[in-house]
Amino acid sequence: MKKKSERLKIVLDLAARKEKAALEVLSRKKRYRDEQLAQLNNLKHYHSQYLEDMKRNVNSVHNAISLQANLQFLSQIDQAILHQEGVLSIAEREYALALKHWSQFHQKRKGMGDLIDSYKNQEDQQADKKEQQQIESDLLSRHFRG
Repeated sequence: MKKKSERLKIVLDLAARKEKAALEVLSRKKRYRDEQLAQLNNLKHYHSQYLEDMKRNVNSVHNAISLQANLQFLSQIDQAILHQEGVLSIAEREYALALKHWSQFHQKRKGMGDLIDSYKNQEDQQADKKEQQQIESDLLSRHFRG
């Protein structure tokens, strides 16, 4: 019959596979969140650059139509920023959820590993005790035979 620590290794392997799968999901969610954050930062940078350019060139604007077009474009950038903030918010929630799931699987795998180590230590101690008893028994039987 297999030792308890050996039988539980199957459960540990399953827990490790689940942890690995959760880590892969976590990595994808983190990468997506980082991409969305970069996109938001790019939009904000573009907005401020465009606004600075408008301020610098305010004297060269020859008519109200041109000014209105620039303001409308800035408004579109503002809308894109708002949209991107919403996308980023969703990406952050998904990342946090993936982190929570990975953490749970990690703790389960770690706990199973610790349990197996504990059983292995107990089994080793029992084997050592049994071996010691066998040695003592052999010595006693030799002593009485001799």
